[in-house]
Amino acid sequence: MAIGLLLLAFVLVLIAGAACTRGRWRKAVLVTSMVFWFVAFIGFLGLLGYEAATSDPNSDFDCAVPGQDSVDVGSELSWIPPGKACKFPSGLSRPTWWRVPALAALVAAPIGVLFLWPSTAQPSASRRGPTAAQDVR
Repeated sequence: MAIGLLLLAFVLVLIAGAACTRGRWRKAVLVTSMVFWFVAFIGFLGLLGYEAATSDPNSDFDCAVPGQDSVDVGSELSWIPPGKACKFPSGLSRPTWWRVPALAALVAAPIGVLFLWPSTAQPSASRRGPTAAQDVR
């Protein structure tokens, strides 16, 4: 869990750093951030996929009850926050809330990269300076 959050924080720091750079370095930083984003995204999907595959509302052996040996309870899939929720006798135990900002960062990172990606459009004639045709006059 902590490694995934650090990875996402690193991605966001790279994107913030790209906002402060120009040209070729900006592209390099943004591409690097997207490589790390992809690793974090696959890890997050893998975690949710694993929890979805192992949660079974009809099973009584999904979650161990803390402090009680050999006592297990069932679980179900929670959407907010996303993940596996254990059905303890004292109530439903939801997944940790760190997943909500992590999911928001996973969605926001590619959007930030799209806005920061340098355009390949040529500068306008007024910004390029005088041309040979203008020098003839």
